[in-house]
Order: sequence, then C-alpha cells, then structure tokens
Amino acid sequence: MKEVAQHLADVLSLGRPLAVTEVPLAQARGLTLGADVPARLSIPPFTNSAMDGFAIRAADVQPGISLPVLGDIPAGCTTPPPLRPGTALRIMTGAPLPPGADAILQVEFTENSDQNMLLDPPESITPTAVVCAGTHIRRAGEDITAGSLAFQAGTVLTPAHLSALAALGYATVPVHARPRVGVLTTGDELRAPGADLRPGQIPDSNSLLVAQLVEERNAVASLHHWAGDDPAAFSADLDELAQETDMIITTGGVSAGAFDVVKAALTHRGVRFEKVRMQPGKPQGWGVLRGGGGGAASVSGGSLHAGAAMFNVTDPTTSVPTAGSHSARVSSAAECRSIPILCLPGNPVSVFVSMQLFALPLIDELLGRATVPYEMMFKPAKAAVAWERKPGRVQFLPCVRVGGNMNMTEEGGAVDGAVAAGEKPVTAGEESVAVREGSAVAAGEVLGVPRIAPAAAGGSGSHLIGSLPHATGLARVAADVARVAAGDDVDVLWFRA
Repeated sequence: MKEVAQHLADVLSLGRPLAVTEVPLAQARGLTLGADVPARLSIPPFTNSAMDGFAIRAADVQPGISLPVLGDIPAGCTTPPPLRPGTALRIMTGAPLPPGADAILQVEFTENSDQNMLLDPPESITPTAVVCAGTHIRRAGEDITAGSLAFQAGTVLTPAHLSALAALGYATVPVHARPRVGVLTTGDELRAPGADLRPGQIPDSNSLLVAQLVEERNAVASLHHWAGDDPAAFSADLDELAQETDMIITTGGVSAGAFDVVKAALTHRGVRFEKVRMQPGKPQGWGVLRGGGGGAASVSGGSLHAGAAMFNVTDPTTSVPTAGSHSARVSSAAECRSIPILCLPGNPVSVFVSMQLFALPLIDELLGRATVPYEMMFKPAKAAVAWERKPGRVQFLPCVRVGGNMNMTEEGGAVDGAVAAGEKPVTAGEESVAVREGSAVAAGEVLGVPRIAPAAAGGSGSHLIGSLPHATGLARVAADVARVAAGDDVDVLWFRA
C-alpha cells in the first residue's frame, strides 16, 4: 500500500497558486498576497498627540505656574497654529503636533482637569507635574515608513493585515484568486437533506461536509448533491463541473463495489486509484482534468466558453508543475485548464479525514499559501485512555482534548488511588476503538502536552458522523501499533482549538 506522506506529496504536485488579481480589502480576508506590498504611507502618517491634553514646550512647564491657552487643535486639523514660547495649545488624541511643541501635558496633570476638557478651551492651565520632552508624542513613521516593505508575497491576510493595509493607503490588494471547488457526491442511495427517505436511502451529508470545509478554507464551493451510480451520467456531470471550477472533489464510488461509479468512469481516463496505508480512508483517487482545444478558463472568475471540447483526464505524472520561484508557479489563464481532481471514499469520517490530510492542503496550494510538510502537521500529545485497533494501517482517530484535575488509570493501575470502572479495552472490529466505560476520563496536561481521548465512545467507524462534531483533532497511531495505552505518546493534527 501507498504511504500517507507520499500520497500527500502526489496530491500537492497537482496544484499551483492561482493567478493574482486585485480585490477590495473587504473581500481579501484569508486570501494570500500575490506580490510584495510596500507602504504607500507612513504609520503614523504625521507626528501627533498620543493623549488629550496640551501641546507645550517641556522647558516651560513648572508645577503651580500657569500657562495661557491660545487655541485648540482637534483631531483632523490639517494646519495647526505654531506654539508660542511660554504658552499652551489644547490638543486632542491623534491631532498633529504644532510647530514649536516638544511634549504633551496630559490633561489629568492639570488643576481642574475636568473643566479643562469642556467644549471651549480654558484661558489658562496650571500644571501639577513636570513633563519631559517627547512625552506622549507619536513620531511620523515610527511604526512603518513610506516606501518600506510592509508585507511579503505569500502572507495570508487577517483582519489585522487588512486594517494595516488601509492605514498604509490601500483600497485594493493583489492576492491569489479564491479557488472555485466543485463538490460532486455519488450514490443512488443519496437524497437531499430533509427529503423523504425510502428504505435503503440516506441523506447526503458528504456534500455539506466537503462544501463547508472548502468554504471555511476561503475557497468557493460549487455543490452537486449526487450523480447517481450511472458512469455516463457521472462523466457528463463531471465535464460540466470542470468547465467552471479550479478543482473537483468527489466522494464515494472509489472502492471495490460493483457500482463504484467514480472508479468505473475515470480509471480508463488516467485517474489513479490507489490504496493508501491509512484508516479510515484507504481508497483514494487523484489526477488532473485537462481541457481540449477551444477554450481557456480564467482563474479570476471566468470559465471555459460553451464551445470548449470535453475534458479528458491526463496522467498526473505528466502534469506536475516544475519547481521554481513563487511567481513561476502561478497558473496563467492558458494553463489553468489543468484541474486537480481528488476522489475520496464515501463514508463521512473517511471523507473528513481525507479532507484534512489531502484536500485542504491542496486548496492551500491553490491559494498560494505555504503548505506544511506532512510530519509538521502533527503535534505531540498523550492518550488519556486506552484503545485497541487492528494494526496494518496508520490510524487517524477523531479525538478530543480533555482537561481538568481528575485522576486516570494507566495500564490497569490507578493514579492517586483512583479506581476506574471498565478500564479494560475491548476490540470491536477493524474500524472500532474501545475505551473505558463508566470511568472518568483523565484530565490535565503533563508539562504542557495535551491529553486526548477518542471523540466517539462507541468506536472509530468511518460512518460515525454523529460523533465527529465533538472532535478537535486527528490522533495518528502508527501502523504497527495494536494497542494504545493510557499515557502513551500520540501525534495529533489539530483542526480546532
């Protein structure tokens, strides 16, 4: 079987950052800068007051000695009057420092301070403390100077970045386009959520799961609820979807079933279907769709025109982008007809695990984000309970972080004299996990290392979607490990705090 790390590398080889486009700041959260951004303005843009108070010369201030107030400088003032020696000007936070002033006397350090901030400025003020030159003054450019590099290409934009960009004089920003991801679920048994069900039918939960994970990653999902089990109908839906997307994710139809439509439709077109050494999620498909002559998609929102030829899947080994600089890896409009396709298993937990390990990193690649090496996805943790599993594949177990000060049992013994009921794990099949029943789950952290427990008390079956909302991470267990004991080291991919 194929190793997980190799499959991730193969999946990432399918993608390259989408083309760079200018978008308004309000639409750029979560997107990735496609170019270095210099500062158009300094921050602060001019020297200004950090406090409400009075602009003065520090040498003129002596406690108990009054200074005449000759005017007001409100925030927004563009031409403050110059300060005369031996006088003061009332000034508000953010207002420009007047010529001749070298400090701000905070209003709280004047007699009758409340009266000194009424609508009309006082005729004079009496300081109650000395002040040093430079006090409460924000110097122009002390944070960022105009012309300097503000943010580098590859920066993922947060609300703080967008606020800073606005302060630097930008209304739009160059970012890699938001990927459009087609989501295509398969299976004659699937019905739209909320629809009446006949015996043998189930709601389509995968389409929502995949689409919402895609949207959460700052891509745009195009949802097809299901395509049935007819290979011809599936191919037609796939070709239509490929004309308007930058990436396609299918769920179901990739295993060894007689009606596995995805595998039946795409194997002869070059998509590779492989067994990956993981549980859940062993059957995986991957490849690229390449458009025929006559059309080119625009990564900034266009699509292949109606006259474009049907898509053909090409061997993924011939479509790997060449290594090079960040800019060299960006898809051009002519190149972007090579569309990655990932074919995931149909069980919901398998879908979720596959999204976390493969699909979401590929979306990151399209977004222009720096992808995280496989081993660096995982952080150290300790098992708070014991569970057993069938060895042979790497287990990715949905888990929860547990905390508090309760005692736990490790390897059949009690910690601090605590007695746990049902501590002995039992095996309930290849895709199940046994945890102690009736016992209080151990809590707390050891030297900052979090403790985790399975999210589903009844097992780790790939169909147990009802327990998945409780999970905050995926615990990775090596393929040769049959039993995880409480207190054992495990690695966790955290997807929620």
